[in-house]
Amino acid sequence: MKIKKVTVLIVLTLFLLIPAACTKAGSTKEQSAELQPTLTVQNIDLEEAESVIKNTIRLNYNQYRLELMNENLSYGGDQYYQFEISDHNRTVGPSIIVSKSNGMILCYYPDHSVSDVYQDEVFKTKC
Repeated sequence: MKIKKVTVLIVLTLFLLIPAACTKAGSTKEQSAELQPTLTVQNIDLEEAESVIKNTIRLNYNQYRLELMNENLSYGGDQYYQFEISDHNRTVGPSIIVSKSNGMILCYYPDHSVSDVYQDEVFKTKC
């Protein structure tokens, strides 16, 4: 009888300890909200902007000239370099703008609209 009571006591103790242990293992600490680090933006210089254009729009730059038209074009709250590509006699396509903050390259049209160079009729076959 004594063994039966001890066995029952051990079983009851285990039944009480297992749920307590499981709730402690599954509980999480309240974590304070941490600020996400902001990405640092590296400014693109003029030489890098020219390289972006030459690497994206594949032309023979001995035949075509890349000319800086505006070093501080403001569009959509961002700053851009504005270039024109010419064949020494006439301008080829819309002007090209390169973001100073991330090097993104776009076509910039006379009506002040933009498009991806891969979508422009003049440059899409050259990219």
